Amino acid sequence: MQVRLGILLPGIVLLTIAFVVNGFTPINARVNHEDRVESVEVQLNVAGQIYEGLQERIEYSIGRVGEKILLDRSLSLLLSNQETVKTTIFNVFSKVLVGFKIEKVDLKVGNHTKVIIYLKPIPPLIQAVRLNIEVSGLAPELVFFTQEITAKVETELNHIFVGLPVESILWAEGIFNLVANYLLERELPGFNTKITLKTGVETVFNINLIPYGPVISDVKVDCSAVNIPVLFIKSKTNKYRNQLNLLKGLPVEFLSHYQLRLQEYFTARLNDSLKWDQTGMRVKLGIKPGVTTKVDVTVVSETFLVRFDTRYCMYDEESYWNFETYLGYHTEYYELFTRWYPFLNNPGGTIFVGCYFPLATNFSGGFEYEFEHSYKRIGFHFQFERGDYLELRLGIDGPTEGIIGIHINDQLNLELVDRDNTFGVQLKFIF
Repeated sequence: MQVRLGILLPGIVLLTIAFVVNGFTPINARVNHEDRVESVEVQLNVAGQIYEGLQERIEYSIGRVGEKILLDRSLSLLLSNQETVKTTIFNVFSKVLVGFKIEKVDLKVGNHTKVIIYLKPIPPLIQAVRLNIEVSGLAPELVFFTQEITAKVETELNHIFVGLPVESILWAEGIFNLVANYLLERELPGFNTKITLKTGVETVFNINLIPYGPVISDVKVDCSAVNIPVLFIKSKTNKYRNQLNLLKGLPVEFLSHYQLRLQEYFTARLNDSLKWDQTGMRVKLGIKPGVTTKVDVTVVSETFLVRFDTRYCMYDEESYWNFETYLGYHTEYYELFTRWYPFLNNPGGTIFVGCYFPLATNFSGGFEYEFEHSYKRIGFHFQFERGDYLELRLGIDGPTEGIIGIHINDQLNLELVDRDNTFGVQLKFIF
């Protein structure tokens, strides 16, 4: 970033011309073989604290002024007229560095000439920086979110500018705006900033943030469920959509930048508004930013498990339909369940009860009992992250069954089954 000193340049140029006319014009008439200044560096030594990065930027811009004065000058003449040169530099920079008192100027003449200026801030000094931010197109419910970001930027600006002379803002306003713009663009991407500066011991940045395209124009909500039928939550889709419509008008870039934090916010908001934590259910969100933003809402029942499945089973030349009702009670230590096949035939039995225990991550084991035939089986279940699964039910005095489940989508699985060495394929539809 380069500091803009445009309002000073006319005066600086005039001072530089005066400097050249008052005694240094003959230097250019010297023979070309004389050593000359090839580069100029300005170093500011400021009494008290000044933000290092800000000082570097001021030094860079003031260095450009130093180059106008000293670049390509004869070293021998500079050395023989050092006091005059120092006095002239003192006078030039006293005009430029308003708000600071120049206590001393040192000059190290050489091909790389260094100008060291010792400064003392002149009170009043900036004691605090405050931001007033107005955001256009933002839902009132999300204002707190930008306020958190504003507080962070305000803290950084206080760290940078507190301790500077109030009068220095007259010539350093470009620096102030440049730094503020940089921080706001970093923390609030997708917004254009309009800054008005009110100077004083408490310096105030009045900032208007205006979204620039693309912005979110529509929010589409897709609902799914884990451990309960998705039909139970479809009726609440409009409630989800009303909450998530708060995203409309936000820049897509802003949503992408704060995607995880906004997912956490809306997850908490939906859980709180629907009071589902009291029923052992919680909401999970996945947001895909875009002009049309897609939000996947998944409701997970963590305590009471209710599933309705139907299967189309094909074994050798035999095929049939089946229907299963699963009711369970789940804790972190165990899961109690009953499975019931109420309408159609199931070769393994009709009514089961059982208990499973977690053995490792995504892996559980337990036992089950079937009432009609008094079958007893030991079972194991492993769940892959993608949704695929492996099941093994070892019959003690009943059929042994192995299942490889392939997740197709939220409503459909393909199961490869081996029941007592009889191989079959099942399509499982989940309500």
